[in-house]
Amino acid sequence: MLNAGGWIGLFYQPGPYDEITHAFTTFSITLALSFLVYQSMLTVFRSHRLLYILTIISFGIAIGALWEVFEWATKTINDLDDTIVDLIMDTIGATAASLLSLRALEEETRPQRN
Repeated sequence: MLNAGGWIGLFYQPGPYDEITHAFTTFSITLALSFLVYQSMLTVFRSHRLLYILTIISFGIAIGALWEVFEWATKTINDLDDTIVDLIMDTIGATAASLLSLRALEEETRPQRN
């Protein structure tokens, strides 16, 4: 819904709409896909938390970079500064998703007490 609002003109209004949208969209997509893609690897990543976090963050940054290519191809980019800020916000969203995903990983792989 945030992206739909942007396409009707909110991206170009004063304020942080574009930045918030980038962070939240990257957060949402990265978190959802981290569960789908890495479901079979959860027990392996349990003992490699830093590797897990870096993998998820990299995944989110790659999604953001692909989105920036789309913005460039559709001529919706204002300038280089906009691209840099968008990638920073994508990184923040991906980092938040990786930390939440790690917490879920720890809950999922915690031995159950009887």
